[in-house]
Amino acid sequence: LRAKDAGKKVILCGWVDTHRIQGRLSFIMLRDRYGIVQVFVNSELTKELGEIRRESVIRVRGEVKKRPANQVKKELLTGEIEVSADEINILSRAAPLPLELDESVESTEETRLKYRFLDLRKRRLQRTILLIHISFSKIEIKLIIFLIVLFWPLFSMFVILTGIFDTWFNFRKIEKGGSIWR
Repeated sequence: LRAKDAGKKVILCGWVDTHRIQGRLSFIMLRDRYGIVQVFVNSELTKELGEIRRESVIRVRGEVKKRPANQVKKELLTGEIEVSADEINILSRAAPLPLELDESVESTEETRLKYRFLDLRKRRLQRTILLIHISFSKIEIKLIIFLIVLFWPLFSMFVILTGIFDTWFNFRKIEKGGSIWR
């Protein structure tokens, strides 16, 4: 979502990155694989939701609104907008986290390996996995093209020889009074 999407009605699903309650209003930083967006929650929804833990999965239905110039968050790609929630559904409530997902807080290697499914949600690891995927995809395409170029003469020769033997075999059948259709 960007500033050009202001005014659109959207449905977003993702993990709760942070939930700040400020009086009767609250703000949720909603994270998915594409990034983070701030969700503004009015007083009715704030009272209805109560406390939501980090990593709970929610679905938000609302309208994209442009932020005032003095409230733009330049550190976020979605910093020029926020989603004003009309409806929030909790799809899965999270239990207390055994390790911190913040990049600045280090966990022991044993804890990280035990809760690998949580550790893989860290931004650094997601970027690494995406980079590996892109690299191998490019290598795979180049390898396929290389193999086609390398083995094309052999494949062509096989097709030609198969056609020659097939034609010869069919002529032999016809000479003996047989049919090529059986």
